[in-house]
Amino acid sequence: MIQDWKNSRAQLKWLMAMVLALGIFFRCTHLDQKVYWRDEAFTSLRVSGFTVADVRQQLFDGHEIGKADLQLYQQLNAAKSWLDTVESLVVEDSQHPPLYYLLARGWMQCFGSSVTAIRSLSAFLGLLVLPSLYWLCLELFESALISGLAIALVAVSPFHILFAQEAREFVLWTVTTLLSSATLLRAMRVQKRLWWHLYAVATVLGLYTFPLSGLVLLGHGLYVAVLEGWRLSKAMIAFLLAALAGLFAFLPWLLVMLNQAAKIHATTGWATVKTNPFLRLLETAFNTSRLFLDVDFSWYNPFTYIIPPLIGLLGYALYTFCRQAPLRVKLFILTLAGANAFTLMLLDLLLGGLRSTVPRYLIPYNLGIQLAVAYVLATKMSQPHKRSQQWQQVTIVLVALGIISGASSWSAESWWHKYDNAYLPPISRMVNQAPQPLLLSDNVSDRSVGNLLSLSHRLSDHVRLRLATEAATLEPPDIRHQVFLLRPSDTLVSKLQQGKTYQLTQVYRLIQFWRRDRLPDSKA
Repeated sequence: MIQDWKNSRAQLKWLMAMVLALGIFFRCTHLDQKVYWRDEAFTSLRVSGFTVADVRQQLFDGHEIGKADLQLYQQLNAAKSWLDTVESLVVEDSQHPPLYYLLARGWMQCFGSSVTAIRSLSAFLGLLVLPSLYWLCLELFESALISGLAIALVAVSPFHILFAQEAREFVLWTVTTLLSSATLLRAMRVQKRLWWHLYAVATVLGLYTFPLSGLVLLGHGLYVAVLEGWRLSKAMIAFLLAALAGLFAFLPWLLVMLNQAAKIHATTGWATVKTNPFLRLLETAFNTSRLFLDVDFSWYNPFTYIIPPLIGLLGYALYTFCRQAPLRVKLFILTLAGANAFTLMLLDLLLGGLRSTVPRYLIPYNLGIQLAVAYVLATKMSQPHKRSQQWQQVTIVLVALGIISGASSWSAESWWHKYDNAYLPPISRMVNQAPQPLLLSDNVSDRSVGNLLSLSHRLSDHVRLRLATEAATLEPPDIRHQVFLLRPSDTLVSKLQQGKTYQLTQVYRLIQFWRRDRLPDSKA
């Protein structure tokens, strides 16, 4: 029996090595495959030092332009400096601190402004997630087996793969969350001033990556306080000093956010839409299952019917973890995940909204779930009897689901995290294939500008555009043009529907894309 267990451990190591290789492959290939959606286009806009106001002022004047004119706001410009990158965030997007955007600017100066270049930064950071996770697991579990299983689960996790290929700060937030957590555990263990200094640095990096790192700090504080019996012990004092140092260093950007509170509320208003609490809970459970399985769900896809038993398995794993894990381990993971998830749920309950259903806001919670599952799997597999083989099979199934999910999304043009911009690839093909295409828009909202910047990455050079702040300034299109409209106003729609020569058809309602067609009985 002992020999069989040793053989199983050896096979498991080989399996983990292959899984790790697949995880690297999924992260680092097909970087330009998926649509470069609206939020990523805003990343390029901010990194380049421009603002949405710049785009409106320069391009929304009714004159005919090409994709190259839009692309000017998606690449570095000698006239814009590093300070312009920070200023763009301060003025229009201060809920996003500058660390990732400054890293991206340096990266673009080295590797260019293409979609592949900017996303390769996220792919690189996605690879850093794996050693950071391994360090955290060694500090927390002191077990190579649990650490290896956690690496395997995260390496092929469809959630982590998706955000390792997106030009946004969330994969950096994953890294800073892991590093600050591992540094805290190290500082608690060795009780040396150097590690508390490093924890303060890690806290600053997290806060300047994403403001919800404050919930990570809250979780860490609860962990230390409970572990120290709510006493003002040496470790508690060291933590408070490190946390205060981190918060003090973040104070300048916090003041910027407070000064721009109205703008932040307007920009993130979508997250405050009132929804049914029960439906929010179901969506959170479904999003949790996406850590392990994420395919093109439909009633015709057999994988859809795996979701309920998968959620049940995760529930059992969490129950077992809470019952069997050592207090220190249990406390750390529950405070890390709970401070993140429960705070957002409480805000949704008290103020209304759907913050707790947005997967990218729940990265600490997601990591906590995966750490707990890795612990339970390793514990069950370490039992020297037949049941250990059953849990080895469960582990293989979970990893296989991740691989299947990664393969499903690997070659896709879009996925769920692109939201309504999933329609941009077919829209670009329709416009590019039309004879003398002309795209019109008189919508100057941030959302509309972002859609146009995103679309510019897929348009052909022959496509022309006319953008305006109001329909009255747009001249009637020439009869030779095949006309399309993106998020037009009612006034523009009415203006183009006058007469009996043309009709307007709404092709994609969600993104408000229209096509103008000549009526069959009209004269050319």
